[in-house]
Amino acid sequence: MDPRIFDQTDRDALLRRLQRDALIEGEEFELSSGGTSTIYVDVRRVSLQALGADLIGRGLWALGCEVEPDVGAFGGLTLGADPLVTSAALASRDDRTRPGVADSIIVRKATKEHGTGERVEAPAELSRDRPVIAVDDTMTTGNSTLEAVEQLRADGWTVRHALAVVDREAGARQTLAAADVELHSLYTLDGLVE
Repeated sequence: MDPRIFDQTDRDALLRRLQRDALIEGEEFELSSGGTSTIYVDVRRVSLQALGADLIGRGLWALGCEVEPDVGAFGGLTLGADPLVTSAALASRDDRTRPGVADSIIVRKATKEHGTGERVEAPAELSRDRPVIAVDDTMTTGNSTLEAVEQLRADGWTVRHALAVVDREAGARQTLAAADVELHSLYTLDGLVE
């Protein structure tokens, strides 16, 4: 990752913020994957903070540029990905080390029943010639991210990489690899729990 965008001090600050505000331990939590765990990571508790969003956005932008240098947008399934795609897009705008910016794409969980009836919301001028990186806050099995990837591809976008703020290392990498998508993360659950 480019240390001018997201350096070790930033990485440590985001880790501390996630450990303090997003990591919940002790009781039995039901995960979106259907499983249960005594450790729950609620990244929204950080991604909805101004400082947390800034750190996450710069981290995702730096990692995204490393794995997909011509990234045109960050996209993901609503609601978890909404603040992430926005903060990554804003980080791209503020990055003076690279030409161009990356925009945001939001994938609805169901087709919109009114207006244009879109399931994928993207800027009108965004070129489908540039790749999209799928993002999610916490990945367990990767099924939610896979749903977003499949919908983005059905809408004509190229998706080869996915980013997670936290990878629980519980099958997401394998799920996405089966769809020719490589998973990268800012942190793993083990690294978060320490």
